[in-house]
Amino acid sequence: MTKSIIMSVSPEEALNILNGKQTALLRKRIPKDYKGWVYGYVKKEKPYLYDFSNLDYGISDEIINQQYHISLNQTIPFKFRLQDYAIYESCEEYYQPKRDEDFNKCSSSFLLKMLNTTREDFKNYGNGKDLYVLKIDNLTIFDTIFDEPMQLSDFIVDFIDSDTDINGNEVDWYKLPIPLQKPPKTYQYVWVKEGE
Repeated sequence: MTKSIIMSVSPEEALNILNGKQTALLRKRIPKDYKGWVYGYVKKEKPYLYDFSNLDYGISDEIINQQYHISLNQTIPFKFRLQDYAIYESCEEYYQPKRDEDFNKCSSSFLLKMLNTTREDFKNYGNGKDLYVLKIDNLTIFDTIFDEPMQLSDFIVDFIDSDTDINGNEVDWYKLPIPLQKPPKTYQYVWVKEGE
């Protein structure tokens, strides 16, 4: 099992990430010392992502519509590798990079393109607080013909000591996994099987 993170994303963010229009996430809170896989959980809110014809995977719409009759809302359709992030702080009318190394990341217009947002929306989202920009590296999409979106129950939040194994057989000692049941508001550390 590998320690990872599940991060909630809006349906609009999910659609933009899956279509390649958004290559970074803007957040008010992040796991600052974490590097590794981040799984994107699509929140249960409008718009409901039933229409796979909007997604461009290089697969025909007909095949996609035959294969998938579920919504991507409340699923984990992708993961990405978190390697680095930039911090932006409010300076009256605009945001500027907070750390010296963030000055060399990219121009503000390129940053807004990565986030698929406007300068005004960036500023309004921050509302005077520090903002974090997480670059999406090594994007892996689970909702192709060969893979289905992952579910919350595919992740483990903790283990408890038990005298029965996962099948209910009596044993001297066993670490019983507790599956994730509620989505995180922002992000949550979880355990996931290797290769997921």
